[in-house]
Amino acid sequence: MFNGLNNIKEIDLSLFDFSLVTNMSYMFNDCYNLEKINIGKINTSSVMDMRYLFMNCKKLTSIDLSYFDTHSVINMTSIFGHCETLTSIDASSFNTSKVEMIYDLFAYCFSLVSVDISCFDTSKVTNMQGLFYVCTSLKYVDLQNFDISSVVNLRYLFTYCSSLVYLNLKNFKIINFENVTLYKTFSEISPNVKYCIEDSGTKNFLIGNAISNCSDIYFQDNIQLNKCTFNKHEFINESNLCHENSYQIWKNEIICVNAIPENYYFDNNDNIYKECYYTCKKCNISGNEINNNCDECIDNYTFINESLALSNNCFIKCEFYYYFNENNEYTCTISDICPTNYNKIIKQKNKCIDDCKNDNIFNYEYNNSCLKECPTNAKIFGDEKLCLEECYENQFEYNNNCYNDCPTNTFRLFINRNVCVNALPENYYLDNTDNIYKECYNICKKCNTSGNEENNNCDECISNYIFIKDSSVPSKNCYLKCEHYYYLDENNKYFCTNNSSCPYEYPKLIEEKKKCVKELIIKDTSNNVFYEEDSSLPEMYLSSFIIGKNLDFENLLDDVQNIPNHEKNETEEIKYYDKVLEIIGNYFTNENYNLLKIENGEEELITLDKMIITLTTTQNQKNNTNSNMTIINLGECEN
Repeated sequence: MFNGLNNIKEIDLSLFDFSLVTNMSYMFNDCYNLEKINIGKINTSSVMDMRYLFMNCKKLTSIDLSYFDTHSVINMTSIFGHCETLTSIDASSFNTSKVEMIYDLFAYCFSLVSVDISCFDTSKVTNMQGLFYVCTSLKYVDLQNFDISSVVNLRYLFTYCSSLVYLNLKNFKIINFENVTLYKTFSEISPNVKYCIEDSGTKNFLIGNAISNCSDIYFQDNIQLNKCTFNKHEFINESNLCHENSYQIWKNEIICVNAIPENYYFDNNDNIYKECYYTCKKCNISGNEINNNCDECIDNYTFINESLALSNNCFIKCEFYYYFNENNEYTCTISDICPTNYNKIIKQKNKCIDDCKNDNIFNYEYNNSCLKECPTNAKIFGDEKLCLEECYENQFEYNNNCYNDCPTNTFRLFINRNVCVNALPENYYLDNTDNIYKECYNICKKCNTSGNEENNNCDECISNYIFIKDSSVPSKNCYLKCEHYYYLDENNKYFCTNNSSCPYEYPKLIEEKKKCVKELIIKDTSNNVFYEEDSSLPEMYLSSFIIGKNLDFENLLDDVQNIPNHEKNETEEIKYYDKVLEIIGNYFTNENYNLLKIENGEEELITLDKMIITLTTTQNQKNNTNSNMTIINLGECEN
């Protein structure tokens, strides 16, 4: 598969499925630069041939073989041959009951210091040639359980193991020397090696120091070695029989391992580590299909810690979502849409649920999704834990929450939606029909009823608008301020002048109002005379009007305005009134004038497409004795 890929440095097989593979020979052969390999929880249960599996992986420093299932393997020839930088190999989990060939299994592993094959079953092995050939760094080898009754080739078994310190060969017994090749079996090993062997015939082929009692516990270089004498096919409950730095686990048989596999728990009753249920990555108690008791799940399974699931915590992952049906059964959806009765989604769990409030953590509902809390821009509906983009039409929004009615001491307001406020804005009025405050028309600063463009109904205007109380347009009070002057046309439409002059249709200016009018209008009451629109004329007591034409009226007004101020008493008023009449009289000519008489006390409005001159009835008769004027009735006057 990867044979000869000599530039590859790292391989990850954790997601590969090898369950049907029978031949793994040469898989990583000649991967000279391979430094790291992740084989995960590889399933090798069907593999029969592992020849040269890692041969010539010269830079590989470690391999995790804890999940290798070798119970079907027949040929293990040179699996680790020329793995020159491996320092230790833990093959304690290997089941070698069917293995026949272990030729050169660890040959040329120059850096190998220790290897755990103490529990190898070699009853069917015929060829052990070069098993540890040129393992120049190897110090400790425990072969006390090796059965070599079927072996015919032991050549170069420990040749050039120049660093060997201890050999446990307790049950190493050659039955028929004539049928076994022993060429250089123990050649070139350290002369100081200590070995344990009980067969006197085989002992003659060894060099070094024999130890009389093979059941002793030996210490060498601060490493304690112990025996591995147990019945591998029958469970026993004894104290740990493995090396001090290894652990005793049960995997269909007792096995010694240097590290406890992640998916094992300690059984206090049997005093041994046992495997969790197969769906568990971690557990602390045994499990089964009904109650797997997992603390963490293997890949492709999801961990569900819910009351509905009880102790069955690991379920196979669904392609889309899962839910617990009415019988509390774990069920996968057939699409990415939750079923009708479980239409809320907890995306973090890939779970469908009937109501978000039924989840302990993701109990806020938002757009049919269950969340830990509402999104920042969403609003919460009271205690319902319902997240809304906007409150419902009949609800009120207050402090980013939605309520059926406003809290005490707040005001019900409508601003494109119902809201509650602590203080009432100035431009709102109370709509008694809906019992809610509504906004005035947008140009009103104050109002007491609704408005629109035609009838804004303002009581006061906002900045840049002018308040005009006009009887002809009673409900339209606010107009945009003009740069110069304004006027109302014959349809009472508001217009601004283009410059600082009034248009010819409305030539007269009321300066205080910056208003252009067609005529200057004066209102007269019996005792309280005032002018409504003619702010160019000073206040004075008048009782009748004379309508004339061809007068220089603007200069007349200037002269009247230049009269010095006077005291507001009867004497001064009469003097002032006489002065006005005198000035007006100076503007008369010999041309014919039409006179209009109005009875004292009447209040009339006179249109001024002609010029207006004011006189009392008495003064009217007095000043026109020698003039050629005619007094006419009001009804006969042209408008």
